[in-house]
Amino acid sequence: MAGFLSSNNETYKIKDIKNKVINGDAICELKKIPEKSINCLMTSPPYWALRDYGEGNSQIWDGDENCEHDFKVSVRKIHSGTTKSKISGNNSGHINEKKVEDNFCSKCGAWKGQLGLEPTFDLYIKHLCDIFDEVKRVLRDDGTCWVNMGDTYWGSGAGTQYEPKTENSKEVYTIPYNPHKNTQRNKDSNYQSKCLCMIPQRFAIEMVNRGWILRNTII
Repeated sequence: MAGFLSSNNETYKIKDIKNKVINGDAICELKKIPEKSINCLMTSPPYWALRDYGEGNSQIWDGDENCEHDFKVSVRKIHSGTTKSKISGNNSGHINEKKVEDNFCSKCGAWKGQLGLEPTFDLYIKHLCDIFDEVKRVLRDDGTCWVNMGDTYWGSGAGTQYEPKTENSKEVYTIPYNPHKNTQRNKDSNYQSKCLCMIPQRFAIEMVNRGWILRNTII
């Protein structure tokens, strides 16, 4: 049975992590693993703009780690009326104000949020590939990396402003009910609604640009 290792600042030794479950932030824990020591990695990262895993999974990306970040609080209006009442002009719906943190630091440009809830797919792919830079470091020269990744439809959820009834729902309109609703896919006119964003292809191209060898695409 596998044992568990809790997060700490020590560098792992291979003998200590064999048959163990390491509990912690992926990029932080990867940095503790010796280079060229892992034979295989298999993962399915969060897909872009489809699922909210809760505020506890947010972290600060990029920017200056020594910055006293300023994520300003703004007030946004959320319409709680039904779609029917909006279309008919009935005023039975309600407008609620919700205070949320803006996701970018006004001082250093750092972004605060969950992997997969970035406002643009370019930023999502950057963050994802930054993690895979560490994967590449720890993989042996004969190692392999298997990534399961789904795509996202452009404009999905643009008309939805209510929370899903089930926590961590897989419904495609999980976004934009939270502060992430101003995502690129909802406001960029260069893309047509219901068009696939080609996230897996964009990810593969950036991985190749960073020195990976794309051996196969399995559908």
